[in-house]
Amino acid sequence: MVRERGILFAGGGTGGHLYPGIALAQSLSGRRLFLCTERPFDRSALDAARLPYRVLPSPRLSPSFPVRFGRAVAESLRALREFRPDVLVGLGGYGSVPPVAAAMLLGIPYVLLEQNIRPGKANRALAPMAARVYAQWRETRLPGRVVAAGSPIRPGLRRIPKSQACARLGLDPDRPTVLVLGGSQGAGALNALDLDVQTIRITGRGRTARGTVVLEYLDEMELAYSAADLAVSRAGALAIAELACFGLPTVLVPYPHAADDHQRANARALGDAVWVVEESEIGRIAEIVAKLVSADPEVHNRGRALQRFARPEAARTIAEDLSSI
Repeated sequence: MVRERGILFAGGGTGGHLYPGIALAQSLSGRRLFLCTERPFDRSALDAARLPYRVLPSPRLSPSFPVRFGRAVAESLRALREFRPDVLVGLGGYGSVPPVAAAMLLGIPYVLLEQNIRPGKANRALAPMAARVYAQWRETRLPGRVVAAGSPIRPGLRRIPKSQACARLGLDPDRPTVLVLGGSQGAGALNALDLDVQTIRITGRGRTARGTVVLEYLDEMELAYSAADLAVSRAGALAIAELACFGLPTVLVPYPHAADDHQRANARALGDAVWVVEESEIGRIAEIVAKLVSADPEVHNRGRALQRFARPEAARTIAEDLSSI
């Protein structure tokens, strides 16, 4: 009997790392398995997507790092020998390193997903021997074969009529609506924003905020994107990819402590397609919301400009290329 092709996904820890892998896995047929981190977020996201996974010990930098890293590589070797993948997909972050190391030891080809313009440390270290690096941005610079394919987004993310989305969320479709995204890890500065309009707040797990609709997490994000007239978000690559696909006018507030300042680099790459507001000047957002309320054409024009960065076919493009590896 012919064995089904198998793809193993390695990494996680944040939505920015994990969700593109989930989106890609949902675009593939055959056997799929995730080796994820110990963070509860990974398990809840993979459970919601109904994808199989195994949890690996996380080799964080500490006095016990060599022991934990060795244990993670050993468990990765065991998982790879049992699952026998044809290709491993590294999702970035420290959680991807032990499985990729195991794949190299076993001679299994691996590819990487890189969503940020400035790649993370893990992908910088692993890129030279990768069969492919699938990047969201053409400007991403890494050694090896880099394919600017875009970032995979969840298959269900499709615009629906605003009236329908508002009805599902209990909102007034005739009022201007602002979507505030805290990200999978939450963003206190954004959650604390005081906006005098109808708001949808996605706070992140364990976070609170004041708004018309306040949710820690929303699986059906197409409802929020379709109901909103303006978004306020961190400048994470995944959020940018999804907002671009909806052509939603967007204010980006880069996280000031992001590694290698990658969020500010992501935001600046979009030019005038978005408003970029530093966290120290967050009061400026009220002025931008006033443009929305007054129906300033600049708001609509920025949304159209952002949509030019959309790559809704990214998951399919990567899936087709993976079949040749």
